[in-house]
Amino acid sequence: MSSIIRGLRLQFRHRFLTRQIASTRFAAAQLSRPVPINNGPEPQRRSTSPWINLLLAAGLGSIVTGSVILYHPQSQDTRNEKEMVYATREEMRKAVSEIQRKLGEESISTDDEDLVTHGYSEWSSINIDSLPVAVAFPKSTEEVATIARICHEYRVPMIPYSGGSSVEGHFSAPFGGVSVDFLHMDRIVEFHPDE
Repeated sequence: MSSIIRGLRLQFRHRFLTRQIASTRFAAAQLSRPVPINNGPEPQRRSTSPWINLLLAAGLGSIVTGSVILYHPQSQDTRNEKEMVYATREEMRKAVSEIQRKLGEESISTDDEDLVTHGYSEWSSINIDSLPVAVAFPKSTEEVATIARICHEYRVPMIPYSGGSSVEGHFSAPFGGVSVDFLHMDRIVEFHPDE
């Protein structure tokens, strides 16, 4: 076994040295040629690939375009954050009282368990620290319109809720507000089999 390994090593060394000597001879032959100095025109340099120029131009164009879009005042959202002012907790309670007065006591809940159910999810990786101030249970489109009208009047955010299976935190209430649970809206109003 060791004689086979020794034989392979010798073959490898012989091939390696032969290649090294040949490449050294070639390099020496190249170096021994005279190099012309100022004799005739300069050899042409290899120009860069047109693809590289195209990629550089596209990259530079993207940077300029992105800068203009990000920093140009007209391209930004024109709404001022100060314009989006929501109701205070006290104003939200007034809105809840008005909803109760218009739709009845059973149409809205401020029970802690309902608030947690409609503002926190074990399934979601995004849970915030605030909960809605109330949960509304409309039974018709007209009741939804009444809730929306009152919430708009008092600047109360509305959070739709239907099943509560949101993994992304769709029903979270970062500004408080009224969670509108569509549990009782379970009638089929129209059916179109063609659609």
